Amino acid sequence: MPWTVMPHERQRRTLDAAADVLTPNGRFSTFAYVHAAWTPPARRFATELTARFSTVERSRVVWPNLPPAHVHRAVMPIHTPLPTPTPTRTLPHRRTP
Repeated sequence: MPWTVMPHERQRRTLDAAADVLTPNGRFSTFAYVHAAWTPPARRFATELTARFSTVERSRVVWPNLPPAHVHRAVMPIHTPLPTPTPTRTLPHRRTP
């Protein structure tokens, strides 16, 4: 996925969806190009991964890949409970004349 060119909110929603469908011992892997690793979007992506998984590792550079890349491996998603819905009050139906 083009993580470093993806708008931040879409990046967050995509990572949330990936973490939400994984089992408690689930694994998520993706790659990132080395030449972009220093950019703010790439650093933000790494931060977003650590916010959603208990363990995040980055591989050594895979030089045979063109362009060279590394692999992010994230394990054990941190499932945050959904907010409890606020009870709503039903208003009585008004008749119109």
